[in-house]
Amino acid sequence: MNMPVDERLNTLSEIAHECLGIEPFAAVDTRLRAHYVVSAESLVRALESAYDIGLIAGYRLNRVHIVQTAQERRALEADADTGLYA
Repeated sequence: MNMPVDERLNTLSEIAHECLGIEPFAAVDTRLRAHYVVSAESLVRALESAYDIGLIAGYRLNRVHIVQTAQERRALEADADTGLYA
């Protein structure tokens, strides 16, 4: 698996364990279908945690994109100032 997928699965496993009391996905035998009874409050807490993490990840990705775009724009302006694209 690639890094982003691994990180997402780790995050989801952590949420499942902390909010729902479910063992990490890797610890569950994939041949067995596990059924869990969880409270609505725990489910809401897990969904809110996943949502919050998504917001944070989206914000960070957007910030990276903004910084990269600004750097590219400055590089193009510098090239224009030196006459490389005249």
